[in-house]
Amino acid sequence: MEIFIIAICAFIIFVSAILLSLHRISNDEPEEIMIPASTVKQMMSSAKKLHDAEMANIRHDMDMKRLKENKEIRADAVKRHKNTIKGKVTEHLIPYMDEFNYNPSDCRFLGSPIDMIVFDGLSDGEVKEVVLLEIKTGPSANLSTRERKIRDAIKEKRVSWRLIRKNK
Repeated sequence: MEIFIIAICAFIIFVSAILLSLHRISNDEPEEIMIPASTVKQMMSSAKKLHDAEMANIRHDMDMKRLKENKEIRADAVKRHKNTIKGKVTEHLIPYMDEFNYNPSDCRFLGSPIDMIVFDGLSDGEVKEVVLLEIKTGPSANLSTRERKIRDAIKEKRVSWRLIRKNK
């Protein structure tokens, strides 16, 4: 709105200066100049058009900025989604990859809150170790809060075996 008022004032001053200059050139005697109402209306109309054009430019710039930000957000979402899918596929396939140190037959996929439990040696008839396994892909993949709490409970030996029998 301030731009609109400034534009009107500047336009009125500009037109007044032109009219005053024209009057002085044609007549050396100073006299009061009256600007016709139609001229004032034209000046107001021109100032409003100027204001509307400026506002349209501002809206266009804001729309372009918003569009760019939305594209960036979408690109980031697609990238994250791809990484998530890659991680989930890796979790299921890792027992069959060369770098996996356990027999795939000894593994049971859980998915949440940990990815897998390995009963190392179970397929050979003797369990050497029970391993709770979390699989992460990418260099910046970190454990979630829940995963860290499970890891800490295991490290602190807060692990037990329980048997539940349901009587008929």
